[in-house]
Amino acid sequence: MFRGCVTLVTGLAFLALAFSVFFYLVIWPKEKIRQTTVILHELERAEKQFREEMEEPLPIAPDGFAAALLGDNSRDKAYLGTRQIPQREGRFTDFWRRDIVIEKSGGKGRLTFLSIGPDGEKGTDDDLTPADFRTHFPERKDPENAGEEP
Repeated sequence: MFRGCVTLVTGLAFLALAFSVFFYLVIWPKEKIRQTTVILHELERAEKQFREEMEEPLPIAPDGFAAALLGDNSRDKAYLGTRQIPQREGRFTDFWRRDIVIEKSGGKGRLTFLSIGPDGEKGTDDDLTPADFRTHFPERKDPENAGEEP
């Protein structure tokens, strides 16, 4: 009886370990990519709303950008929740704990956002942009594009 219980518990522990390794090596890397696209999408949405409502330009410096979207602006209005996007030292980060790259794009003070992805190098195939959100979440529609066909 005791030997059977030990065998059962050992087997269950092995299954739990195998599932944990599988999750860590297969599922979690894909989920990091998916969640980083959510971060980029939310930053794009908040930047657009800020630009439409405020008379002041949005700072491009990562720490000033984060502070402005979190409520440190002339209206004291937050465009993002403090727990909505990971932060480190006052800057927004992706799920690899790297700063989100913020760059000017065209006129009217528009900004673009980029995660340099798992390899940590800019300009490679694993870089992520807000457009990748639609790839990973095709079932979700943006409120401003709700009536459009894909």
